Amino acid sequence: MYNTLSYIGREELIKQIKESIFYFNPQKILEIEQSKDAKIGFINKIKSKKITKRIAATLSFDQISTKDYNRYLEVNNKKDYYKFNMQNYGVYEAALISDIEYLKENIKNKLLQQEFKQSLLYTCCRSGFYECVQLLLELGFDIESKEETNTLLQVASYYGHENVVGLLISYGANNNIKINYINYPLDESRTDQIKQRMKRSSEDNILKFFQELKQAGLAESIQRSKDDNMIRIYRKIKGVDFQALLKNKKEYSHCYHGTQFKCLKPILDVGLQQAGTKTKYGTVETQDDYFQVYERNGGTNDWRNAIFTTPSPFYAAEMAYSERIQSKSQKYCCLIEVFIKQGTQQEFKSTILSRDFQIYNEPINIEYRIEYNQDAQLNEKIEDINKFIVISALFLKEQYLHEQTNYDDCQQLLDNFSPQEL
Repeated sequence: MYNTLSYIGREELIKQIKESIFYFNPQKILEIEQSKDAKIGFINKIKSKKITKRIAATLSFDQISTKDYNRYLEVNNKKDYYKFNMQNYGVYEAALISDIEYLKENIKNKLLQQEFKQSLLYTCCRSGFYECVQLLLELGFDIESKEETNTLLQVASYYGHENVVGLLISYGANNNIKINYINYPLDESRTDQIKQRMKRSSEDNILKFFQELKQAGLAESIQRSKDDNMIRIYRKIKGVDFQALLKNKKEYSHCYHGTQFKCLKPILDVGLQQAGTKTKYGTVETQDDYFQVYERNGGTNDWRNAIFTTPSPFYAAEMAYSERIQSKSQKYCCLIEVFIKQGTQQEFKSTILSRDFQIYNEPINIEYRIEYNQDAQLNEKIEDINKFIVISALFLKEQYLHEQTNYDDCQQLLDNFSPQEL
């Protein structure tokens, strides 16, 4: 039975399990002679790249070790063979077989999330069910939850699931928590590839910043493009339906704002604010010399009542605006990504006399000015989401920007930058 799993897909196997026509012998699947060796057999089998074999290994290990004796039924006339008891099927059973469709439909219940907040993520991490882990994390399951004394990162590392390790790290999992007060997740790594991945993450200052933001409740997730040329930290947007916002993306212009590294956290918290606004982080300050140039180029002298962005990531990354930081021995430009409601901006030509990046096809009017209500009090303002909204902190590798010549190519890559590129 185990060998035939190479020839059927995940959906077909789940269908057979739920129709109670998949019979399995746990000891044969785990290739053990005694139940006491179940964990050793599970460790050997759960490393398979075939998800169907990992599902079978998960069921076999669970059947031997579970205290819920009603979860499985003995198969008549087939000694030592079992099948799922579908009368008791629920979210935990769905996690055991990577039934992501069932989880999507049934785990939205907050009470169920609370009841299974530890066991579901633990089970999926242990078995390397990447899509299920991703779903649970997107639903807000705790990345630092523990099953007994084991962290999720330690579990994925110990059982050899590099892709799940990467996913957990991208969601801010802390690899500096000791297990049983003795070992770190790095020490438990099943493969050298996992060990190297964890070592690289410890040298990743942008990842550390994300973990800080995640702990403060200001970030949702982190995305990386190929070769880490672009790293995006998605903001946790309070009181905004982000999915609805993305569906109406055509109503907005995709813009950028270069800034200092120390300003990223305040901006992700309270949004972009005009100069002079008092927030819990202090008073928003901006370079006076920039606005003197701005006024000479046709701007107004009421610049304090405005937010400034640009449609060009290259322009936002100019050293006049964007600070450079080091991460994994590379220099990155600090930017903020902003959606600007179409038609709310005034447009102006560049105010920079000498450019760091020479780019073809950039818009002639490269600076956008979005007015605030001039009568509004400059105190603890929340950004005006009817005009603009901060989406993320964006880090662009300086070397990569210098290698680009065409504005459209880079802009297209940023627009299509998706979670699948993690």
